[in-house]
Amino acid sequence: MIRQTARRRGRRESRAVLMEFVMCIPIVLTLFFFIVQLAQIMISQQVVAYAAYAGARATMTCNIVQRKTMAEYAVKRVLAAISGSPSSDKGKDEYSVIDGWGRLPFTAYLDKQVEVDVLPLPYGSKCNVRFKMFLLVPVAGRLISYFANDGKLPAQDPDSTNPMLEVTEANEIEIDGQKFPFIELKGSAIVHIPYSTLKYPLAEVPK
Repeated sequence: MIRQTARRRGRRESRAVLMEFVMCIPIVLTLFFFIVQLAQIMISQQVVAYAAYAGARATMTCNIVQRKTMAEYAVKRVLAAISGSPSSDKGKDEYSVIDGWGRLPFTAYLDKQVEVDVLPLPYGSKCNVRFKMFLLVPVAGRLISYFANDGKLPAQDPDSTNPMLEVTEANEIEIDGQKFPFIELKGSAIVHIPYSTLKYPLAEVPK
């Protein structure tokens, strides 16, 4: 009698443990996904801030006419490491090339992820960077994108010359018929120019 009672109690306890596991595992996995995605965002934000500084510093090495071109080159070279596009294809431009190694994978859409703006200042130059970071972690990425962008980003013209990458909604980018969430990270940096570059000849743009 005592053995039968103990067996029944053990079965009930095992069922209760199984039920608690089934109820808790979705919550634990969701929290894990959020931690992973937030960590990626924090790291990417630091890289974007450094890219803005690299772009502003690059404007010190050329004539004022070429500042934007040089800044874009420096910024995209830095951000190629965190492009993280949904496709594993390698970018075909010079930004995704690492000397002695080759082209970085997952950089096919780098040129469409980055926007660079250079503002000339009396005492230097300011570089503003906007980077569309893909949020590919399940569940967490889409939720973070939805609450972070809150519908303020304008949609692109559907008749754009680039149908491969269209922002159809404020927090999604459509690539090859599939929609991927993203968040826009911003960085800004000002670098003082200790010498004048206006009188220098045009510098050769990297190829």
